[in-house]
Amino acid sequence: MNKAISTPIAIIIVLIVFTISIGLILLGYLYIPKPKYEPVSEEIEEMDISNWETYRNEEYGFEIKYPKEAEVSKSLPDVPLGLNEITLLYIILDDYMVKIAGPYEASDVYGGNPELEKNVIITKTIINNNKVLIREKITKTSAFVYYSKSATIQGLNYNFLVNIQEMYDINSDYQSKIKEQEKEFDRILSTFKFIEGEKSSEEVENIYKVDIKRLNKENIEILSYYLEDLFNLSHRAIYKIIYDVREIKGVDEGFLFDDSNYHALYIFSYQEIKLGSYENELATVNVENIDKHIIPYLKDFDYCRVKDDCSIRGLKCDQGAFNYYEWWEEGRGCETPGFPEENEESLYDFCGEGKQPWVEYNDFDCIDNECIAKGRTIHCNSY
Repeated sequence: MNKAISTPIAIIIVLIVFTISIGLILLGYLYIPKPKYEPVSEEIEEMDISNWETYRNEEYGFEIKYPKEAEVSKSLPDVPLGLNEITLLYIILDDYMVKIAGPYEASDVYGGNPELEKNVIITKTIINNNKVLIREKITKTSAFVYYSKSATIQGLNYNFLVNIQEMYDINSDYQSKIKEQEKEFDRILSTFKFIEGEKSSEEVENIYKVDIKRLNKENIEILSYYLEDLFNLSHRAIYKIIYDVREIKGVDEGFLFDDSNYHALYIFSYQEIKLGSYENELATVNVENIDKHIIPYLKDFDYCRVKDDCSIRGLKCDQGAFNYYEWWEEGRGCETPGFPEENEESLYDFCGEGKQPWVEYNDFDCIDNECIAKGRTIHCNSY
């Protein structure tokens, strides 16, 4: 025998269901993890490149192959001079063009804050032992389809950009064209490699812990140059310096050193550094082998093993959840604190004219060895 549910009980049940639904919606809004990077498939579709030509750049130490029938040029007549100056090569094919640009100052291509980029597919991978970050985007209007795919390749001394940007009629078979061009672009990209004299970013494992016991910072302008001289290294042998933000608290005119007498830095060098003590009138330092377990933290500031490895803080121009290691950078800054310059437009549109966007988080966690920020809020402050 069926029993009717009384009206008060029915109302309570509806309210409970409604409250749970709203809670789930809010949870989905507040917990916005950084997008996962997916590795590029190692199974690149076979394409005969036995008759392809090779572009070799001895100055910057890399080479790349391209189809024999392609036309190559170091500049284009209809491109402004300023843009041609940073383009090393145009590979011009039948209906699209690949551009190789650079050199750019070497930096970790896996850094940045990709969650601010709208409608962009981001992939990180390794090509010929080098870190590569790939961005792919399709934008449609009422008349055209815009397609772009770019790969930033991390070298030891320089980064380079290989990209394609094309426009198609919205009524054309643009999907087939994009698929065909992307296939050839990926094959061209897979041939990029550094030649002797420019080791790949993944081949170099000369990482050291440097304890600085004494430092006369007033007489040292650029720390990396000074350390290269102290260790008897060639210029720009040290390509990355990292520090632990928990250990170094003071920031004084661009230098991280306060008045204490102990600081640990982590040095990445393409030349070996002899272990031991170094001393002159300006400094006393000790070079020792690094604790291997912290290397993943130094290579990826999102990396974590447990929640306590993470914190909500600023990292260069980003705001989010990161571990406690950070680049040592000299003479650099951000026009807009908290956001990479390339990602500012969408947030400025969100906030409107005369407003400064700022992202804030109220919680974090370590999920699948990645620091994840939670409780995202966008603030729009007046200038």
